[in-house]
Amino acid sequence: MQNFKMTIKTVLLTLFLSQFVMADEPLMCRFDKKTKSYLQNDFNKGYPRKVIYQCGYICLNSLQEKVNLLATHTVQVHSTEAEARGTLCRGVTLKEKKWGFVIDKVQWFYAHSSKLSEIKSWAQQQGRNSLKDKALLQQLTRDLDNIILSYSIAAKSSSQVSSAFTEAAENLRKIQSELKSNKVTSVQDWLKRDVKKMPRDSAEHLTYSVLSTQAHWL
Repeated sequence: MQNFKMTIKTVLLTLFLSQFVMADEPLMCRFDKKTKSYLQNDFNKGYPRKVIYQCGYICLNSLQEKVNLLATHTVQVHSTEAEARGTLCRGVTLKEKKWGFVIDKVQWFYAHSSKLSEIKSWAQQQGRNSLKDKALLQQLTRDLDNIILSYSIAAKSSSQVSSAFTEAAENLRKIQSELKSNKVTSVQDWLKRDVKKMPRDSAEHLTYSVLSTQAHWL
């Protein structure tokens, strides 16, 4: 079951990354390729340790004018490699060379999809990119097909949490049905729930984990 949960997380991450595009559109942002500073990173503490750093981003407002934003990241790192990969600015991907890691790409991302408070707050003040929202809504509807299938397969196992997967799959089917009618009320209601109050292996948590990853741009 632990391996299956890791597979689910991999699927969610892959699907979520597929939402990124390289396009100059309203409410899109990217790393400015120069601004990064560490506010907390005590190398003497070894691992694990908390790292706090800031990155500069160029964002396009509703008039497609460039705006410079500074956002704060907080992560927990457990190894040298985890630090290299886990302390990136949003939209930056790495590739490994013989001598270490180097930047591979710097991609644009939708401001509303960011979990960085400074960018999220700015995006809420700017409004929405209706074309981007429509594309993400259609993508979410399609992605739920794969996730519902994965949950349905897990529901057929003899695991103690198989019933939770059954219920979660049904929750997602209902949500998907509403999405096909361009309704997002159910998703928004789910995202308002307090994850801290959800039992770890419950249907509620399994449903929420999908939506918090796939639909937090709403």
